[in-house]
Amino acid sequence: MVSQVMSGDRTHRTIEDIDETVLNAAQMKAIASGDPLIMERATLEAELQGLGMQLQAYNDTQFRDKSKIQYLADMVNTNHPANIQHIQSDLTTVAKANLKQFISDRGVMLDKALLIDDHISEQFQKLRNSYRLTQIQIGQFAGLNVYLSRFGYEVNGSIGMSISSGYEFNVDAHLGK
Repeated sequence: MVSQVMSGDRTHRTIEDIDETVLNAAQMKAIASGDPLIMERATLEAELQGLGMQLQAYNDTQFRDKSKIQYLADMVNTNHPANIQHIQSDLTTVAKANLKQFISDRGVMLDKALLIDDHISEQFQKLRNSYRLTQIQIGQFAGLNVYLSRFGYEVNGSIGMSISSGYEFNVDAHLGK
């Protein structure tokens, strides 16, 4: 019992303590009669009842797992085709673009990493320090829009056709914060 509790294993429906022997009425009756066959029958019935409970727990787990698998399969079948088309569209856009140029939100072409980092840092601070802004488009890269969005004091970045359909990236890691 102690090891089951300490391990946090929640798959067991019963907890047994090997130090404590609990007898049911049939086992007590068998012991009182003194007949070894009746005692063996009572022990086997108790063991059978325990195995029946384990079987029920196993069947419940199987049903729950099959339901989860079916739910996930349904999710994949309904969401994947749209996601695949979205990704293929983005890949086509990126393939046509110049990967060495970042166009700022002001239309200025930035082609040096230092200039791009400075621009992203500036926009990052602008968004983080703003009370009103929660998201801004900071430019374009590889034909996709680049956005920063703020939730509380945390700023995240995304790149894509729109902020809701974009691919997220960690702005703090990019800026070395």
